[in-house]
Amino acid sequence: MFNGGLAAGDHEVAVRLDLRNVYMQFGPGAYGMVDGSATRTLTLLPAEAEAEAEADAGTASGVVVTASGVAVTEHPERSGQSERPEPAPTTIGRIEQAVSLYGFEERLVDVPSYGVADMFAELNDLGVQKFELIGSMVFDQYPRPKAAEIRAINQLAEKYGVRANSYGGYLDKGKITGRDATDADIMLDVTADLMTARDLGAPFLRSGDIPLHLLEASAAMAERYGVRIGIEVHAPHKPSDASIQAMLARMDEIDSPYMGLVPDFGCFIERPAQPALDRHIANGAKPELLDYVIEHRHDGLDEAGMQATIASMGGGEAEKWAISEMFGFLSFGPADIEGFRTLLHRTQYFHSKFYHVTQDLTDPQIPVDKLLAAIVESGFQGVLLSEYEGHAFHLDDAHEQLERHLRLEQKVLNGLSVLAG
Repeated sequence: MFNGGLAAGDHEVAVRLDLRNVYMQFGPGAYGMVDGSATRTLTLLPAEAEAEAEADAGTASGVVVTASGVAVTEHPERSGQSERPEPAPTTIGRIEQAVSLYGFEERLVDVPSYGVADMFAELNDLGVQKFELIGSMVFDQYPRPKAAEIRAINQLAEKYGVRANSYGGYLDKGKITGRDATDADIMLDVTADLMTARDLGAPFLRSGDIPLHLLEASAAMAERYGVRIGIEVHAPHKPSDASIQAMLARMDEIDSPYMGLVPDFGCFIERPAQPALDRHIANGAKPELLDYVIEHRHDGLDEAGMQATIASMGGGEAEKWAISEMFGFLSFGPADIEGFRTLLHRTQYFHSKFYHVTQDLTDPQIPVDKLLAAIVESGFQGVLLSEYEGHAFHLDDAHEQLERHLRLEQKVLNGLSVLAG
């Protein structure tokens, strides 16, 4: 018997799980919720058999638990990895390419033996030296990871010859149900993320939405820790939005190199990614209804109005989820290139977000050529960080997609260099 309860054998277990999106606040005490409920069949083994199975799994995957208790996956086929020469930075003109480890999340979730060492090995294969690490994705303890966790990451980074460009943190303004974070709560989170970025050797912290009245204090704290803060400008916001321009104006008043922006190219989606549409169709959405939403997305209807219209046309749950995405983090429309230009003088680095690059190296969703042209014309010197989000469609093709995206950027940037010359 397991804990005096379920006997060994197969059991169907249903779990109700409501996940709060901490960075999606819609109003005081109101946060985006995702239903993560699921039903699974679990097989319970007798204690002796369970111990043997765990031992066999550990041996097979090469998981070694260090004295600190941190599990690090070693791969025999990469035993000579530390002897590899340090990869040269992928630099075109004044722009250096980097990769967000966020892009590998699908495999991290689905493959138990996959870990940070594998991600760093993939960076080696891609010829990229710099990366962004997401704290809540990698660390067991967040927002302030254990020293042993940070040490393990740094040891792996040294082994694979890669280094952190940036650390991705969040502001959880709703840790306690029905209570919004105070200024002191927010500053504690900012400080914790700055400390972690410093300990990882990352020069930048990609931070959450710090309130305007705390920007100056946050900049001072960032200077104290020697880490520059970049607040992400993310969809569904556009650079020309009043809230973004107000934040930019406040940053100009503060005029500190330790406080700036990280524009995310997801703000410039002009059409939904085909893998996203394919996923909705596979879930039961009618293609003709999706086409209607795309065609009429900017005809004046808000999300509630579009939901009602599609429901009256026979739409169901699949269409409901599709509309929610198209009015949310996958919002699309004419790219706000002129608004983008207004951000460039306060930009720390870029999230070169993408969802799908074709075999012939084109991005059908995001006008990469126009964005990179604006960056080059501004005289920006720094990092362009490829951030793949195909895992949003449950696709495990990060390596292939990142390789294509890096080559696409190189093609565009080299073309701009020729024109400039």
